[in-house]
Amino acid sequence: MAKAVGVEARWRRSIILPALDHSAESGAKSEAIREIAKKPHLHPTGKEVHISERTLWRWIAALNERGVGGLARQPREDRNVKKVLIFRLWDEAVEFDEATRGAICDRLNEYIGGLYAKGFTRRQLQLLAKTELERCTRAAGCALPPDKLKAICHVPIAFIRRHRHKRIIYRKDNDAKRFSDTERPRTPRTREGLEPMSMVCADVHHFDVIMQRDDGSVFTPKLIAFQDLHNNRIFGDLVFPPQGTFVCRRDVNLAFIRMTQHPQWGLPALVLVDNGKEFGHFDFIDDAMTLAQRARVEFSAGLVGDHPDAVARMKELYAARRKAIIRSLPYNAAAKPIEGTFGNLERYVFSHMPGHIGGNRMRQKSANVGRAPKPFPGGPDEFRRAFTTAIEFYHSLPQQGALAGKSPRQAFEDAIARGWQRIDVDPIALAEVFSEPVSCTVRQGAVKIKKRLYEAPELYRLISGTKLRAHLPLDETEERVALIGEDGFYCFVTPVERKHILDIKGAKNGARRSAEQNEVLAQMRSEIDPSIDPMEEIRRAIPGGPALIPPSGGVIELDKHAEAIADERRKLPKPQAKSGLSVNRKAEFWRQLDSGVLPEPTADNSHDAQELTQGAAATRVKKGGVG
Repeated sequence: MAKAVGVEARWRRSIILPALDHSAESGAKSEAIREIAKKPHLHPTGKEVHISERTLWRWIAALNERGVGGLARQPREDRNVKKVLIFRLWDEAVEFDEATRGAICDRLNEYIGGLYAKGFTRRQLQLLAKTELERCTRAAGCALPPDKLKAICHVPIAFIRRHRHKRIIYRKDNDAKRFSDTERPRTPRTREGLEPMSMVCADVHHFDVIMQRDDGSVFTPKLIAFQDLHNNRIFGDLVFPPQGTFVCRRDVNLAFIRMTQHPQWGLPALVLVDNGKEFGHFDFIDDAMTLAQRARVEFSAGLVGDHPDAVARMKELYAARRKAIIRSLPYNAAAKPIEGTFGNLERYVFSHMPGHIGGNRMRQKSANVGRAPKPFPGGPDEFRRAFTTAIEFYHSLPQQGALAGKSPRQAFEDAIARGWQRIDVDPIALAEVFSEPVSCTVRQGAVKIKKRLYEAPELYRLISGTKLRAHLPLDETEERVALIGEDGFYCFVTPVERKHILDIKGAKNGARRSAEQNEVLAQMRSEIDPSIDPMEEIRRAIPGGPALIPPSGGVIELDKHAEAIADERRKLPKPQAKSGLSVNRKAEFWRQLDSGVLPEPTADNSHDAQELTQGAAATRVKKGGVG
């Protein structure tokens, strides 16, 4: 600002300089000013201007009074001073004191800011603010007639626009995608030091190309894409979903496995995905990716071995990354470079494919105005061939930015020339890592997994209630499900076929399973020591020696009536003992008696034997006498 003022002052001095050589009393000074006023002058802004004699005399007076600084434009004394509080007519018509006026203005500012935060437009706010100003003015005691009050309560657009910045609150609360695209702070990123497959970005893209199913319905194919952030190559797996279905976890997992088995790709070290459900199982492969990270670090260190600082920085970056699966925040497309690549592919490559309808589904392309868009002429096989051609063309296009004018193919081939090697992984093992884990419980030699019963002979060795974890395979045609126990893999189980209640095969199947169970239990029994005696083991576990008897601490006295009854009971004679023969001894007595052998009475059983003998004789008399 100071530089601009100096230029203006020097220019004005140069204009009046011819008149400064004459004295103020001489007519030559006035003549010189008239000559200056007749000519156009080139202003520092580049415009030609004419200057009046009065202005020239004023400039000369300012120069004589304050020097060259007096020729500069002087700021207004009332600069930045509000001359109108709300609206000029309102300010002049209402007879409120300054405090009341300020309170109404503050309320109106608060009201407009709140409505901006709720998403109202400027025109809507002008109407609502006018109504609020009328209400506040009337509430403050204004006695103007309604029509007069309505005329002065106008809120200018400039007053309303002061609060437009508060609309960001509405965008934050109601439009997360737009807020992320336009308002979220960004951190500049660089891909310096990356090698092929050091980091891969994955996402699902809906093609802007329509196809037609056999039933006549139209749809857009889905692309499960992986972008190598070193060279921007794209690996794509196409999905043609039936009507009413979408891309699921299984589709994404299979696409990732196919990428790892491609001879030009392999297993990446890091994968950047979004928070979509279709990428929910990617956390299962984190351990495998960590191993790939270590291999990438050693390989990359070999490439830049002449630069120790670069090696240390690379190892530090990988060590700081705790997980190999990186998930971007929701509605954060800018964090995934593949989103921009999708836009470029649709704009410059896929737009040449037949059936392309553009990104705006509500706006038909000009070639199809008034008519339905023409679908792609062909089926899935033809579309795959067209897609492969389009991707190869994209890989051949030079790109700016991280590639600095190279094409993705050229950048990849340069890395191979430097010695880059892919990292391979067993596809079957990787598929098992991606398999869906489901908890199950053993019941009657089988487990129920997702409402379906599975069996295996190994399950007969487990008691009901044992907890296992089943891993459902990615291949839907594979019926064998792996079970994982506490010690790792336990067995494979197969589905149990349901039989009709009248089908004889159901009984045969039950008999077969019972026989298998008996065979397994017999084998388990053979593994047990038969010499184990439970009672002997119990006796061995009891501590030796007699149990200790504590000394008496005294006898307590109870109720006096209870004590008297106890004394009298102790004087009574002991009751005669009943038969002491046990059930087994009685049965043995009867067997001896039936065989004609009379048991020998002893001191212990003489009374019992006499009683049993008399009872036996009476029984035989009733049956027909003693033989």
